[in-house]
Parts: sequence; C-alpha cells; structure tokens
Amino acid sequence: METVYRVGRSSGFLMALVLVACESNTGPSDDIVPPGTILFSSNRTGDFEIFSMKADGSDVTQVTNVPGPDLIAEASPDGSKIVVESSRVGSSKLYVMNAGGVEAVNISGANVDQHPSWSPDGRLVFSRSGRVWVADPNGTNATQGIGIPSAEYPDWSSEGATIAFAWDNAVHPGNYEIWVGSFFSQRRLTTDPAVDYAPRISPDGTKIVFHSNRSLGLSASAAEVSRTLPDRQASGGPEFDIFIMDTDDGDQGTLTVPAFHPADDLFPDWSPDGEWIVFASNRTGDSEIFVVRADGTELRNISNSPGTDTRPRWGP
Repeated sequence: METVYRVGRSSGFLMALVLVACESNTGPSDDIVPPGTILFSSNRTGDFEIFSMKADGSDVTQVTNVPGPDLIAEASPDGSKIVVESSRVGSSKLYVMNAGGVEAVNISGANVDQHPSWSPDGRLVFSRSGRVWVADPNGTNATQGIGIPSAEYPDWSSEGATIAFAWDNAVHPGNYEIWVGSFFSQRRLTTDPAVDYAPRISPDGTKIVFHSNRSLGLSASAAEVSRTLPDRQASGGPEFDIFIMDTDDGDQGTLTVPAFHPADDLFPDWSPDGEWIVFASNRTGDSEIFVVRADGTELRNISNSPGTDTRPRWGP
C-alpha cells in the first residue's frame, strides 16, 4: 500500500491528510493507458542511453546509441524532434535529432549546456553558465533569458508566459529553491532550508511538481498520521520525495506528496493531459520509472529493468 500526503498550513502549522493508493508491478492497464511517450535515460545496455516507452511500459525502444552518457531527453511539442543532454564529448552539450532517429547535431558548440526543455513554439530553454538561456532548435539566436545567477533546470509553461527554474541560494549554497517568472520579472515560490529541485509546470499552468528532501513537517495535530509512516531520519533520510504545489501560492499553500516512500523519488514530470506524474525511484532497490495519478492513486512501476532508469520526460 502507498500513502499520499497532503500537507497544508493552519495557524502556522503544517497539517497533513492521508489518502491510500495501491501499488502494482504492472503498467496502467484495463481501460486506461495514459497518453504520450516517455523518454528516459538508462544504463541497461552498459552506457547511459536514451530510451522511449509508452506509459504502460510497452514499446521500449533505444533512441540513442553513442559512447558517453546521454542524461536527459525531451520531445518537442509537436513530437518531431528530441533534444538530448549528453556529455559524450566530455563536457555537457545539447544535441537535437529528429524523432525518427536521424543523427543528433551538437547545438551547443563550445558552450557547456544542461537541463533542456522546449517552449510551446518550439524553441529551447536551458542552463548555460548558471543562467537560463533560450535558443532556436538549431542553436542559433541564443540569448540569455533570465539573468539570475545559479539558475538551473528551467521549464517553460505550455501557454508560454512562465518559466519555472531551480535557484541555488547564494547565501546558503546547495539550498535550491523554486522560482517562476518571465524574462522580465521572477518570484520565489519555495523557502524551505532544503533542496527543492527539478520543477515542471502542469499543462494547465496551475501547479508545479518538483522533488525535495525537505521535512514533511507534521505538527502535533497530525500525530495520528505520523504514526502510520516510517521515520525518515531513522531510515537514513531525509530522502527525496515528489511534491506538488500551486503555481500561485508555492509552499505557503497546500503541498501534496502523491507517492510517499522512504526512498528517493526524483525528476518528476506531468503527462500531456495533466492527470499523471512520471518519476524515477529507487524504492525497489535500483532506480526504476514509475507513474502515478496526480491524486496519488494507481502507482505503477513501468520499467522493471536491471540497472538504472532515470530522468524521465513525458511528451506527445
């Protein structure tokens, strides 16, 4: 059985509600298979390469096959192209390829680029030298989009007005927080003294999912809930969990933890319809790809492969 946390604030304290979901080792089946294709990085063939699969774990296909680790891949909004972050030549570069498998082209040149994502109109947003940059998919017209230093892992909302990113707090290095904004103004959404990282904006723009090793912070009034859950510190924590927050309120509003487990749950992303979340987790002993409904139900391990499957991105 899996526990779903819903953490909110009341009179200055964090409150929690619990829902229960069942876990299965098969993909979403019966009548519902979530839409789209999931790209992920895996070392199942020895080197980290990019693979694709459907959200029920079927149609697993190796997308890249080049010496050197390929770490993140995301399909363009129309599904025609794939951007890949890879350190196959030593430093991290971005490569763009046609979805049909045509050879990937280095669009970074001599630059070190990381954490790519697509804009709604087919441009790329990514991290370069600790800043958020944008460029055309062939690497031209590259400009600095957000000048805040130590900004990483940007994600562009589907309506095109908002970019979410993780910011490394200069006062407390390593204390990443989630920010949102445009090229002209930004605001901070999280304030916890922990690592809040890898934000992804829901398709409707109202929520952000991210991973964090923050304490769940249950108050005394939630003691009944806390007794039903493992002690994160006793198990060697704090581990990373998947959190969902409102784009407007950030962590001052309600935080939902859709798939709590005393293991590391990392790199979440939304399904194209906003109903599901994909993430990587080592809860089975090695890192696998899981999907779960955003309300915490129907948790599934969809990769079930020896080795490390990680950094999933859900596309069309």
